[in-house]
Amino acid sequence: MPETTDLHLDDQHAVLCRPAGGARAGLLLLPMIYGIEHQVLAYASWLADAGLAAVVWDPYPGQTVPTASPEDLGPFASSLVDGVVRAKQQRWLAYMRETLGLAQVGVIGWCMGGRYALLLAAHSPQVDACVAYYPSIVDPLPPNQPENAVALGANIRCPVQLIYPGQDHVTSPATFAALQASVQARAVPTSIQHYPTADHGFLDPARHPGEQNVTALAAAWPQTIAFLHAHLAPAPVPAA
Repeated sequence: MPETTDLHLDDQHAVLCRPAGGARAGLLLLPMIYGIEHQVLAYASWLADAGLAAVVWDPYPGQTVPTASPEDLGPFASSLVDGVVRAKQQRWLAYMRETLGLAQVGVIGWCMGGRYALLLAAHSPQVDACVAYYPSIVDPLPPNQPENAVALGANIRCPVQLIYPGQDHVTSPATFAALQASVQARAVPTSIQHYPTADHGFLDPARHPGEQNVTALAAAWPQTIAFLHAHLAPAPVPAA
């Protein structure tokens, strides 16, 4: 069973989930608008089951967060400013290397966290792999989001995996196409998963029911684990 521990770094909070035997590589998990709740902790457990340490960043430390709907969380998400958020996330990256002793560290995010994952990787050369599930990129950008994740995608130095549902009601097909072109213009491995009938948030079919989302989940997650194993903890190449 994975080991789960609360972490505190000054006024910041995160949750660590890692294999009982330890890990040499790990991920910083950037949650959906809900913050730290059962579903992102389940993702952390899935990663630990795959042999990777998972540190779940808390976007709302010390706050009582409503769980009824994303609309209730609008004021919380609107209080998160790009540069301030990234500085906090970068401290966790350093903690993972220096305190947890991880040799390689990647970032993975969903929805709101998917956009943050792209921005963090674009500004942080020490990120070894980046996965963004249906990153929430709206047009025009709200005042607290001055950074253009589409343009900055071209600055990411590590391998990137993007996952996009064709029925995404947040990020338009045109915006995703521009993001895909931006990251694919780099001379670095890029993996694209496209699920034409799936919905935004499909990795949580309990909140987003439908056979199309269950099918997308079953296909997407194993590919993410394979991507992470390849770029964070690669297996030895078999001898010829």
